[in-house]
Amino acid sequence: MPGQRAHRLELLWRDMKAQGVRVVAYLAPYHPLAWQLLHADPAQAGALTTTAAFLHDLTGRLQVPFLDVSDPGVIPCEEAEFYDAEHADPACLSRVVTRLVRR
Repeated sequence: MPGQRAHRLELLWRDMKAQGVRVVAYLAPYHPLAWQLLHADPAQAGALTTTAAFLHDLTGRLQVPFLDVSDPGVIPCEEAEFYDAEHADPACLSRVVTRLVRR
């Protein structure tokens, strides 16, 4: 099933680009505590690495800008800038978007 979803994503992005849509991709930052917990679990850390590698490959082949900021320290985004483990507030996200559009 993951292979099928990956193939569908590629087809979708190819079609969107063919229609003139500018596609950009990013892995959003996690809450700093969630990031630490995910990396403490080898299976979860492996899944994050696999996802980033897949997107890096796909975006490279399709010439789509890609930014991996799943590590909140990359931006940086502090704990207070999250609503929960996955959802950053506008201040954090504005830094993500600023960095993405500069690519």
